[in-house]
This record gives sequence, C-alpha cells and structure tokens, in this order.
Amino acid sequence: MSQGFLPSIRPARPQDVPAVVAMVHELADYQRCADQCRLTAEQLTVALFGPSPAVFGHVAVDADDEPVGFALWLRGYQRLEWLMREGNPAAGFYATVGAVPMEGLVPYRLGGPALHALAAQAEAAPARRNACEGRVPDRGDEA
Repeated sequence: MSQGFLPSIRPARPQDVPAVVAMVHELADYQRCADQCRLTAEQLTVALFGPSPAVFGHVAVDADDEPVGFALWLRGYQRLEWLMREGNPAAGFYATVGAVPMEGLVPYRLGGPALHALAAQAEAAPARRNACEGRVPDRGDEA
C-alpha cells in the first residue's frame, strides 16, 4: 500500500476470508494471546456467508482491492466497540473514521478454568438461572 493512500471500505466477500483470518491471528499474536485464537477460514466462511449468517463484516482494501483491515460484528447493535492495546498505530485510522476512545471503561476477560467453573455453577443452579432469565415463578413453584 502506498504512502498517503486512504483505504476504501466495502462489504466482506468470500474471497476475503483467508486474509481476514490471517489478520485475526496477527492481531491475537500482537496482543500476546495467539495461543487462544482458533478461528479457521471454514468457521468464518460459515459465520459470514452460510444460510443463517451470525456475523457481518466489512474490509478496508488497498488500491489493488486487497484487504488491509476488517470489522466484524453482530447485526442489531447501535454502536461498534472494540479493544485496542495502547500504542497501537491503528488509533490514527480509527480517529479518521470518527471513533473515540472510551474513558473510564476497564476490559474484563473470563476464560479457562474460571469460565468452566462459572458454567458448572450455572448448570447446578437452575432456579437462579430462571431468575436471571426474567422468569417469574408461578404458584406451583412456591410450594
């Protein structure tokens, strides 16, 4: 990509999937969590272009229409949010499209054994799960 070229944005196409998967893995490596990134081209193809798409995406492309960036999201949200490691040079690009840093937010992650323990607690506590789902007990539940 030449200096000063502003990428164009277009909807992702099936032929973009290998480049997007490669960028996801590069990002995971940059964020020091490559061992946790298991996305495959097959998974992303089904998620984006299968009979019931679960994910939607756009790519930023260079002058040769080659992907140089991407955004993936679930439809129906009023805003797009993401995390970025401090000092990431992409911050300049994000500012050019109107993105602003979110002040006062602290990212959290739950994974590995802690995630499994939480799942086990949820399976063992159906009454609590019903309350979390907004289920109101009927008279038969009170006995």
